[in-house]
Amino acid sequence: MNGDSFLQLDFCQLLRFHREHGAMISMAVRRVPEATRYGTVQLDANSRVIGFCEKSGAQIPGLVNGGVYVFDRAILQHIPDGPASLEKDVFPRLLQHRVYAFEQHGMFIDIGTPEDYARAQTLGPSLRQAALGELQ
Repeated sequence: MNGDSFLQLDFCQLLRFHREHGAMISMAVRRVPEATRYGTVQLDANSRVIGFCEKSGAQIPGLVNGGVYVFDRAILQHIPDGPASLEKDVFPRLLQHRVYAFEQHGMFIDIGTPEDYARAQTLGPSLRQAALGELQ
């Protein structure tokens, strides 16, 4: 999981999806109305990830990486020694190795900007309820 975002999801469903697809990597994705500050994830009709588009600055909707993953142990062989970014250094190189995306529809917030960090503070009770709702 990424530490600077919150994505409401049913983790058991994500695990089931991962197993059903025989995936090396399954990532939770979320459709957002404006993907300006995010890179987007491109999928085929079977939810297989076929590409990533870097931040374009365009104010268009898109599927974004929600920062929650399930990995097959085999991914460990593909992570380079030293500093590395999963999103930039690992995932793009592994597209031929069964990378899938599972679309989520719950609450999503990324606190990567001061404005969204401040907004997250006001959403505290809602975020807590969303997280607890998944545990019940």
